[in-house]
Amino acid sequence: MNSFIINNIQYHSKSRFPNSNSSNDVYLVSGINNGLINYKNKQQIYERVENEIKAMKLLQDNPRFVQLVDYHDDKDNQIFHIITEYCKGGDLEQEYKSLIDQNQIMEESEICNYISQLFNILLDLDELEIVHCDIKPLNIFIGFDIYYNIKLILGDFGCCKFIDKSTIIKYQDTKNHNLESTVVTTTGVSNLKSIDTVMDDPNATRGTHGFISPEAMNRQYAQSSDIFSIGSTILKLLCCHQEDQNNHTLFQHTGEIKISESRYSKQLIDLIHQLLDQSPKNRESINQLLNKYIKTITDRQTIRFNLNIKFRNTSEHITRIEFGDDFNQPIHSNSLPPNLTSLSIGDFFNQPISIDALPKSLKHLSLGWSFNQNFELGTLPSSLKSLILLGFNQILSKDVFPKSLKLLVFGDEFNQVLSKGVLPKSLKSLVFGDEFNQILSKDVLPKSLESMQFGVEFNQTLSKDVLPKSLKSLEFGDEFNQTLAVGVLPKSLESLKFGDEFNQILSKGELPESLKTLELQVYKHKIEREVLPQHLRELNFNLLDQPLDKGVLPRFLQNLCLGSYKHMIGVGVLPSSLQRLSIFDQCLTKTNFGTPLPKSMESLFIGRYQPDSSKEDNMNFHSPLDDLIEANRTELTSTSSSHYSYKFLSNLKILGIYLGGFFDDLHEKFEGLILTSSDDSLSFIKEFYPEYYSTHNLSNFRDCSTDSQNHQIKGEYITALLLTTHITLENKKSKYFE
Repeated sequence: MNSFIINNIQYHSKSRFPNSNSSNDVYLVSGINNGLINYKNKQQIYERVENEIKAMKLLQDNPRFVQLVDYHDDKDNQIFHIITEYCKGGDLEQEYKSLIDQNQIMEESEICNYISQLFNILLDLDELEIVHCDIKPLNIFIGFDIYYNIKLILGDFGCCKFIDKSTIIKYQDTKNHNLESTVVTTTGVSNLKSIDTVMDDPNATRGTHGFISPEAMNRQYAQSSDIFSIGSTILKLLCCHQEDQNNHTLFQHTGEIKISESRYSKQLIDLIHQLLDQSPKNRESINQLLNKYIKTITDRQTIRFNLNIKFRNTSEHITRIEFGDDFNQPIHSNSLPPNLTSLSIGDFFNQPISIDALPKSLKHLSLGWSFNQNFELGTLPSSLKSLILLGFNQILSKDVFPKSLKLLVFGDEFNQVLSKGVLPKSLKSLVFGDEFNQILSKDVLPKSLESMQFGVEFNQTLSKDVLPKSLKSLEFGDEFNQTLAVGVLPKSLESLKFGDEFNQILSKGELPESLKTLELQVYKHKIEREVLPQHLRELNFNLLDQPLDKGVLPRFLQNLCLGSYKHMIGVGVLPSSLQRLSIFDQCLTKTNFGTPLPKSMESLFIGRYQPDSSKEDNMNFHSPLDDLIEANRTELTSTSSSHYSYKFLSNLKILGIYLGGFFDDLHEKFEGLILTSSDDSLSFIKEFYPEYYSTHNLSNFRDCSTDSQNHQIKGEYITALLLTTHITLENKKSKYFE
């Protein structure tokens, strides 16, 4: 293994890249932290490397470009040592070959995403007056954001040119336009002819044959040159299908653009034609391409736009626009479609919105995490019904929100006092983010409000009559732990959820009788009779630390989740109305279940299942489950032998077994499909599990006597319980966004 010492830091070479050559060695190396990075040992074209270093310094911390790690100027030997980050996702050339090998094509939606990303790369380069001069699949690397979305990264600035020549080293370009004198073949990477990859001649034309623009071949460099290279790059990605694989070669040799009309839209094909227009005047800038680009990314009545460039579209057919995270341009009057009903703007937008900028047809508006501008009176149109403000934290004045508004969502940053009249009387749903922790006074919340959600930090005492009598759904965040006096919760309330810290003793009358759903996370107090409303239909605990007595659970309860519950369930504790039971951390023995499960039960879910192998009768329910045996963790089976029979309630439809993972919120779930000995079940097993059907002699069941009413073998024995595996990751969310 070779080692290199650069700026007193030792690097170890792992391998030499196949596109290395006599004047440009490229290695995969590791540093002191064993992280993989690129190493380039450039022995010639000394002056050009200074341009490469300068460009990469200007692009430092920009995630769209390969990052410079270190470099060393060996002036004595005129050698530049360059170390850059290593992109583990490979490059577009590798992706292209992979698609061909797998006989797949690149979908148009992915192509449009790539075009958007490459255009944003050009916008960043143009701002710094840099022309890359060698954009091609081999120089476009693949990275991933925190959500594992593909992010394109441009690298290799060895051919780059600064448009403002007064600030850089000037080159005397040769007058010889015969390209064959500087063409070399790159082996081991692609079959392309590279006009400057080796660059033995520092004055050679910059670019790669098939991707270089006509004007760049004459040493005229501008943004139009890079636009042409992007067009050729996209054209190649459109040639993955077996019938299309020669199309890019055809373009290289003849200039003919051939794209499958059956696989790609006319709008995309038209855009590629303009990108590859022979005249640079027709592709001088991205602004010039904007109309065709917007047509390409329009899906019926929706535009998804993710360029940081001024936007204007007044089509009467467009009703929805989604601006991506890269968009951060002012929105001017008459720049949006007149019939627009939905507008979503990404996380980096933070521009003032002027009056009349938003069309009067707009019903839904969502502004991302960076937006924190004041709203002037009249900015929000009177047609608006839902408003999401993820990063907003400004003082609000009366009548800023239109009277039509029904849904209002504040993000985590908002923590301002709300005064009377700020929230419109039409509002039905209100969501606060994690930081909100202000006292709510009487009449602040409109009487129309039906749903309300607090974030993590809210922990203020609620006085009587603060919550409107119209409220049906209320959710508290994790920090809330205040007593609730009788009458604080309105009689209209149907759904109530508490967060992790709530652990107040609930007394009779505090929970309204209208309540149908109640969720408590960690509850350590004993629940007395008549505390829970009798019309409660669903009751959920994450952890219940006290045993339940008979008569505590409401008699109309249908769904019960006891969470982590390690107490015995006594006789009469479970109401006869119960249809679904979920219970965690149970050791399933007759001792734990001293009572039959209600005959009304249809679903049983057992979490973090704990069998007691020391007892012969472990995993037994007293009744109606006689035996429950887990075989190979994936399938519960039985034969005609009574020793292996399982007796279930006749109406039990689902049995779920959750096996807790390393983290509490990671579960491996087995969901059972109960197959009885009915003709339908036997036919199902025979068709989909023929081996099981034959090895267990299930054909013998067809000769048994059946119940003529339901074609079921007499008795309640099942022939199989086939379990399907699901891995679930439960993310706790303290807020809801549409």
